[in-house]
Amino acid sequence: MTGMRSVWLTLIVLAACGGAKAPDKFDESLAAMEALAAKMCTCTDAACTSKVQGELTELRKTFRDKHGTDKASADQEKRGRAFEDQLRTCRAKALGETAGFETVLTRLAAFKTEMCACTDKACTLKVEAAWREYRATMKDQLGNAMPNDEQGARGESIDNEMKACIAKFANAQ
Repeated sequence: MTGMRSVWLTLIVLAACGGAKAPDKFDESLAAMEALAAKMCTCTDAACTSKVQGELTELRKTFRDKHGTDKASADQEKRGRAFEDQLRTCRAKALGETAGFETVLTRLAAFKTEMCACTDKACTLKVEAAWREYRATMKDQLGNAMPNDEQGARGESIDNEMKACIAKFANAQ
């Protein structure tokens, strides 16, 4: 009889709670990030994006206290990265920064083409010096903007191709 009583008590508690489990702390944080991403996507100026970015910074500060050393599931990690990308993309769109990254990628591709056309080490050193000089001006062009995931991947790919071309003459005199 005691076993049956425990089953009934459990059923009553579940019914009273709606049968749902408590929300996962990572899901709660993801919901907050999703809300900020949606808010960022409504921004049309720097003041708005700065305000939302400040809210995101404050939210991130609470993560360590809220989550400790616990790890999010793979699905939660994926959703978090998607919200981060949405935040960056919407921020860049509001500030008109996406075009700036496209300009940088176009220049990077041109440096890569020039580097890969080199036939000696002197040429690669010359192109590499010009690339470093250009990179020094990129901060002025882009400020604190971040590329979206697709732009970051393209930039990394072009950079790796350029490094491979540099390596052809790395040991040459």
